[in-house]
Amino acid sequence: MEEKNKSFSDYAVSKNLYLGPIPPANELDYYRQIDASLPKKIMRMSERQSDHRMEQSSRALDIREQELALAKLGIVCGCLLLNFALIAAFFMIYKVQYTGGVFSIFGVLCAVVTTWFTMARKKN
Repeated sequence: MEEKNKSFSDYAVSKNLYLGPIPPANELDYYRQIDASLPKKIMRMSERQSDHRMEQSSRALDIREQELALAKLGIVCGCLLLNFALIAAFFMIYKVQYTGGVFSIFGVLCAVVTTWFTMARKKN
């Protein structure tokens, strides 16, 4: 009977927040009251989640390292190709094929400028 006469101000509301996969110790005690194995299960779940997160981070770093290695390989191959094209153009000029040699040099320079602008636009 007394319960019905309580007003709204007679009740207290609380809210507990925590960050992370492991709840605070007092909540683990509540889980233990429900089932004695629940805290251990929660801890195992937390460990598996942590292991999974570390594995994913490791994979992401491996992929990033591979991307950087491929980027370096691309730069080296591009420089070699550029040098070969310029040597061929100068050789054409040396062999008195001026028109072909000059156009080859301009073609190489246009390719370099186009690549530079494309990469600068991608960064922005």
